[in-house]
Amino acid sequence: MRKVLYLLPFAAAGWALCGLIMKYSDEWFGMEAALTLHASFGPLAFVLVSLWYFRLEERLSPLYAALFCGAFVFVLDLVVVALAMGVGLSMFGSFVGFWLPLLLILLLVWATGHFVNEGEAETIPPIPANLSHLS
Repeated sequence: MRKVLYLLPFAAAGWALCGLIMKYSDEWFGMEAALTLHASFGPLAFVLVSLWYFRLEERLSPLYAALFCGAFVFVLDLVVVALAMGVGLSMFGSFVGFWLPLLLILLLVWATGHFVNEGEAETIPPIPANLSHLS
């Protein structure tokens, strides 16, 4: 649990940087350009914060960190952007505006963790005994 708590501020910083990219690029260049800039530079914000995160002693594996960041972005976009800010659920219908950046965040956080910690084995916990019949 402590490792997740260490990741939380990094995920929040990445999400906030994505939000700033979206807000200011929309104001300065319009929504079409904002979506493209968000899809391009939003995931790079997660690369920057991941570079710091994966140098910590207490860290999740790259796979779990990527899944956490993706889930964090999805939940905050749903609760804060779509519902609280009133953008609406239609934002989830945009591949370039939502799904592409989310997929790139997952991929780039994993890749950053993998390359920063190159040579370290990624540990995935074993299947619990009560679920072993599923494998």
